[in-house]
Amino acid sequence: MTQIAMSSDAQNTAGVERLREILLSQDRAHLKTLELELQNLRHTIADKEALLASLNPVVADLLERKIASSGAEMAEIVAPLIGPAIKQQVAESKDEMVEALYPVIGQTVRRAVAEAMRKLVKQINERLDKAFNLQTTWARLKARMVGMPEPLAALPQVFPFTIEQLFLIDQRTGLLMAHAPAAPEHEHNGKLQMMSGMLTAIQDFTKDAFGSENAGDLHEVKYGDKMIFVAANPPAFLAAVTMGAAPLHFSDKLRGLLRRIHNTWHHELRAFDGEASTLQAVVAPMQKFLTIFSESVAASAEPKKRPDSHWYTTTVAKISYGVLLGMVFAGAAWFFWQSRATPPAAQAPVQAAAPPALLAAGPNLMRLEARLDGRVWMNVVTDNQDSTDFIFQRGEVYAWRARDHFRVAVGNAGQTELFLDGESLGLLGETQQSVRLLITHDGIVEKY
Repeated sequence: MTQIAMSSDAQNTAGVERLREILLSQDRAHLKTLELELQNLRHTIADKEALLASLNPVVADLLERKIASSGAEMAEIVAPLIGPAIKQQVAESKDEMVEALYPVIGQTVRRAVAEAMRKLVKQINERLDKAFNLQTTWARLKARMVGMPEPLAALPQVFPFTIEQLFLIDQRTGLLMAHAPAAPEHEHNGKLQMMSGMLTAIQDFTKDAFGSENAGDLHEVKYGDKMIFVAANPPAFLAAVTMGAAPLHFSDKLRGLLRRIHNTWHHELRAFDGEASTLQAVVAPMQKFLTIFSESVAASAEPKKRPDSHWYTTTVAKISYGVLLGMVFAGAAWFFWQSRATPPAAQAPVQAAAPPALLAAGPNLMRLEARLDGRVWMNVVTDNQDSTDFIFQRGEVYAWRARDHFRVAVGNAGQTELFLDGESLGLLGETQQSVRLLITHDGIVEKY
């Protein structure tokens, strides 16, 4: 009985195993397949080359879809990488970069130059139609007499000079004190403070670059087709944004405007704390300067039209004008030839008395007077406080007061004579020689 029972159990176990094999054979085969795929995936991940080969087609499609859906986001992500890559490529392969970009850049440059030349020719033709008049002819004749090229004489008519904006800027902070535009579109420009800060930064950079031992300020800045003229007189400087060929002595006129502003609003300029409304009254003389200068330039550039019925438009009058003009030219040429042919007579050195006092000297005050015999640049600092920095003309006399000392810089020592309390300080130097002086009650104590 025992053997029969054991045989029956064995048969049952074999049947169960057979049934299990029938039921799980497919799952076992599927599991083996998954194990093989998992091993292959692990091998692919471990092998970088195989991984890159498998991801290459997928990444290209992914980037294309991402750029199409989120172009701005992709540009922001990739931008930091493109700049250094281009710089490195240019540094390593300049010739290849030039060859690659030449067809595009060359064509762009040619088109830009051609367009600029067409505009220039059109502008010149339009201006020349107005410029050929009696006034321009007279300017050309004067240019011949003084040896100036004739085309330069017609420049003021062909390319008229205009002032676009005036800026009054605080030298200490770079803040805008006052602004006078020539056109309404410049009046509410949001970049005014940025422009004033830029000009101040350029001034500071120039002083730092050349060192503190080189006194002076930046007077002109060229920006594209515009010229910025700068006149300085601490604590502020005046900047004029212009276009065209500047007339003679324009810088001196700009300094004169700054001098008048400084004399009228001296205390307000010193106490400026960034509130432009405290200097609103300064805009009026700046705007007046713009108006007067624009009208004078326009009047000199445009010929005056006269009715044909007047007697001075007749042929006889024109011939008379021509004869009279010829006589004037002949006389001027003869005088010019005589002045060049005859040597000047020897002149004794001028030892003039001190000029009359312009500023009365008070108790313990020194009075320094300057008498100028030519065009002279001077910078005068009184007691380390007030500073004057201008270009003076021949025959002008200026005076300053101080309690302790003067620091004077002269750009033309040979044509400058200084008087301390009415007594001459002697010869300062040669013509066009630059000198620096420290003057106290004892006279000149330092000269270099």
